[in-house]
Amino acid sequence: CLLWGGDGARTLNCYGTNLGQPDSSSPDEPEGRDQAGTVVTGESGYRIFSGDSGRENLVCSSYSSSWLPDDPFQTTVFQGEDGESNWSSSAVWLDEGYWAIAWLQGGGEEDASGLIGLLDEEFGLVQLHRFSSQGTENPRLLAFGGDLVLAYGNGGVQLERWRLEAPE
Repeated sequence: CLLWGGDGARTLNCYGTNLGQPDSSSPDEPEGRDQAGTVVTGESGYRIFSGDSGRENLVCSSYSSSWLPDDPFQTTVFQGEDGESNWSSSAVWLDEGYWAIAWLQGGGEEDASGLIGLLDEEFGLVQLHRFSSQGTENPRLLAFGGDLVLAYGNGGVQLERWRLEAPE
């Protein structure tokens, strides 16, 4: 399923395995959120990590497997301070019971810096790392074979890789 559209006018297109004509619907969203984010699919539904409607806070919007808003619909993952923007995120669920989330912080792409956070299942912050200063774009995360790979733009494509190990 793909969720398309701008504020107030979103369409959900769900395709079958043959990618034929989609079934379309307009999901009811209780609150607005920023468009620059990522969708993570799980057994119980979908999670969209993005800025809130004002981009001040990084939020997780939760939907059931049929794209109906969960209750609670939005959870604040990272609280912004002093009017800073938190937006354009990428997230992965790690089998160890943690979320890894990378996002941009700042007013626009020319002055945005990149942050990556490790959070527990309830979005409690475990560790925070600034991976880039000004001019950061499009952070993307991938968990692969015990590694966490981060790609982002900053005057070219940058890659960082961390080995994930359970605490002793």
